[in-house]
Amino acid sequence: MAIAFGYRALESQRSSGYKSTAHALFELIDNSIDAKSSSVKVILIEDRDPHNKIFIKEILVCDNGSGMSSDTLETCLQFGGGTNDNIDEIVSGNKIGKFGFGLPNASISQCTNVGVYSWENNNELFHSYLDIGELKNNSSIELPGVEKVNFPVEYDEVGAVISPTSGTIISWKDCDRLSNSRAETIINKVEELAGRIYRYKTNSIDISFLSYRVNPDNKKLIQQLDRGIKPNDPLFLLSDTYISKILFEASRRDLAIASEKHDPATHYNDFSINQDKCKPTNVKLEDHCYPYVFHWKNKFYDFEIKTSVAHNSIQKPGIREGGRTKVGVFYGKQNSLSFVRSDREIDTGTFGGFYTRTDAKNRWWHVEVSFSADSDDLLGVRNDKQGLDFINTESPDPDEDFDQNFATLVQAKEQLWHELTKKIESAIKSAKKVINNAHKEWDLSNSGESGNGGLPGESTETAQTHIKIDGTRGNTFTDEEKQSLFDRLKSKYPSIDNDEIHTSIDRYDKSDMKACILYSHSESFNLWSFEPVHDFLIITVNTNHKFYKNIISNLRSDNITRELSAIELFLMSLAIEEKKLHRSDEAVVEKFRSHVGMHLNEYMANINTEDSDA
Repeated sequence: MAIAFGYRALESQRSSGYKSTAHALFELIDNSIDAKSSSVKVILIEDRDPHNKIFIKEILVCDNGSGMSSDTLETCLQFGGGTNDNIDEIVSGNKIGKFGFGLPNASISQCTNVGVYSWENNNELFHSYLDIGELKNNSSIELPGVEKVNFPVEYDEVGAVISPTSGTIISWKDCDRLSNSRAETIINKVEELAGRIYRYKTNSIDISFLSYRVNPDNKKLIQQLDRGIKPNDPLFLLSDTYISKILFEASRRDLAIASEKHDPATHYNDFSINQDKCKPTNVKLEDHCYPYVFHWKNKFYDFEIKTSVAHNSIQKPGIREGGRTKVGVFYGKQNSLSFVRSDREIDTGTFGGFYTRTDAKNRWWHVEVSFSADSDDLLGVRNDKQGLDFINTESPDPDEDFDQNFATLVQAKEQLWHELTKKIESAIKSAKKVINNAHKEWDLSNSGESGNGGLPGESTETAQTHIKIDGTRGNTFTDEEKQSLFDRLKSKYPSIDNDEIHTSIDRYDKSDMKACILYSHSESFNLWSFEPVHDFLIITVNTNHKFYKNIISNLRSDNITRELSAIELFLMSLAIEEKKLHRSDEAVVEKFRSHVGMHLNEYMANINTEDSDA
């Protein structure tokens, strides 16, 4: 007979720290993958208690892998009883399991009764189990012996036997520590997460989650749900991933938006094929996608760095704030840095402050570090495969030089973490530069268009109200005035085509406006500034100011004209009145405007605008 732990030790082990039922199930799926399964089913069976409340009666994890012999089954529920004890075989076979704790540890974290059914090479079916209550009642520390059995009848009803040739079924009963009491809730939570964890495995193995419920009248099992797992790639470099459904729904034209150019659906349609298929929505940063080798004690440890950034049409899908769409929200749910071990995600997060979660721009990049099981000790991989100890390490021990031949494990860890930190930080810096450039490009070229072509300027409502209240110039521009205007505007917008500038000048001329509002990037503290050109006033709003980024830009991108016009007219009235005072005391006016801008910046810095730069 196999020896487990004492009852109290098992009870203590139950609180081993699995984040959720999903993560405990992933341990068993890992075992199925290592057993070369091509199909894994997780089946949740519901029934009703004496008070007619639905509860999960049993959970089955079924595969068509190689199965286990009776000798292997004898030790599979022992802690540390795994068979993956050759690190070279683990690495060469790209195996996930290593520690021998996964099956018993994950199981008793969720239930008190775990059973294992397994068969191989068309041989008989063998069964082993661990029942914590039974061990307590018998005052025993020994597990029952392996027995030859037949399948329970209900296993045929739910299709638990995937292949008669070989396979394994894990059964959880008396599930007293599940994350949720209903099967649908657990499946909804696990579906997206499983797709991310196993994103590189789904091309070679089908993973599905099903639920059945006992019919109270005839006690038959009725299927409720059947969900297959799609890859959920935070790098967004894979095709046909979890986001395909979201993209498809977002690619439908919003007929309420007059301009196709400013309808996100127009841009998402470039990536969506149908509900199940989509193109990659990110692009690789090639300079930060490369293999990296760490050398310690005559061994080479292989890593790979991958970096991607969201396509401009995803960041700015016709509107400035792409993070506000359903696609942008989904991007925001993905952590920006992940570690992948043997093609299975092991951890994701900030790892000691590589980035701040509250900066909305961080949704648009992702860095992935992949490695093999032989690097587990260097990265501090935990035995439940739910995380690792790696943290941002700016510098190794300053008093010691790293000696790759004689360094201790602790010294090697510090050196590896330091080298990885530099590579990750460099990738993040480059990714953020690309994102910021896209942001500036949008502000200069796309946002706030009047609808008539030309420069990014005031809304139509603002222009109409200005003419109605302030009147017109009463004369057309002379050729000299047009040239002066062109020279001033070209200096502000050197990257904009000359024809666009002339289009704007013609519009100002035909409308007989006395002033216009333009939007332009500036490093000054001012929110607005003005510049008279003959009898025409150019009022410039600084797109680098926090009030613009957090308030005005959102109104412009979302085409909220009434509120936008109110702000534009307020700034226009200030500039027009300042112009009257400008000649008498230019220095005072400039100082006033600068101080107002700085004061307003301080206000905006203290307002919660998490998604303002998305």
